[in-house]
Amino acid sequence: MSVCRPRLSILVFALTLLVGCSNNSDPGGDLQIDSQAAGSNPLAAVSNPVADCKPEAGTPHFYRKDILVAGTTGAHDVARDLPGLSRLISGRLRQHLEATDRFNVAKTDNTTFGTMNQRTTRQVLQLGGRHSVQFIVKLELEDLSLKSDRGWFAQLFGRNERNVLVKLYVYDATYGALFHSKQYQKTVSGDVVGDPGTGLGLTVSWFGTDLGETINSMLQTMSEEVEERLACVPFASQVTAIKGDSIFINAGHLHGLRPGEALRTYRRSEVWAPEESLVREERRGWIRLSAVFPNQSIAVATVEELGGARLKVGDIVRAW
Repeated sequence: MSVCRPRLSILVFALTLLVGCSNNSDPGGDLQIDSQAAGSNPLAAVSNPVADCKPEAGTPHFYRKDILVAGTTGAHDVARDLPGLSRLISGRLRQHLEATDRFNVAKTDNTTFGTMNQRTTRQVLQLGGRHSVQFIVKLELEDLSLKSDRGWFAQLFGRNERNVLVKLYVYDATYGALFHSKQYQKTVSGDVVGDPGTGLGLTVSWFGTDLGETINSMLQTMSEEVEERLACVPFASQVTAIKGDSIFINAGHLHGLRPGEALRTYRRSEVWAPEESLVREERRGWIRLSAVFPNQSIAVATVEELGGARLKVGDIVRAW
């Protein structure tokens, strides 16, 4: 089977899922959230409730996925009074994701890619390969503009209003596809103006302001959204080396793997067609872990267990 990248490449990935998904309502209150499907990505149109895929020991959902939080971009022209804001909120999102205990979270200051296009696909693949992650999360600050219709009395006592608009993007680093995106918006009043005169970047104490509390709440909601969306997606890693009968993969104890557990293997290949790249994926069989280290495991498999085929470096290893 062949599928197109970036519009349909994640379809192959979707067909490996054996767990059904159901819709889940967005958070209430006056926080406005708009979900955006990622092109023809079938996974972007459904929710993956954590309740259906609890990380219980002995189940494939116990495995932790590697995820990278990329640098935050945007809103520089309307946030000059908040120096260092992008760095601060990227770090806080990483903390919220780590607190879910569903991910091994890495970070990068890379901000060179934005919404999905052909160039972004290559950048996501390269970044994912460099950091050995399954997914990449990125934020874009679309708006942080101050309301201009507030009277002088309100401004005198610091009762300003500020519009906050942030977009969340989740990329599948295995295929370079946009897996999910969502928009968060709210108008905040009170202590919402920073101090550009100091020349110093914001510190974590800024999260105690009215604006900081609102954005922190948004980041918490985003981490829960990422956890929901990825809960039922199978854990994945790659074959990094083959030495004799030993098969090395880039995941271990820190991902929840244990000796004796079995993982399914897949062969991924690319075929070029006019104006697009096709991704073909075939099942190769099962491998069984014989030794597990913090970030690496060694597995063994017979030719029969691999369906008569042999593995090679770069093959995909998944929970199912």
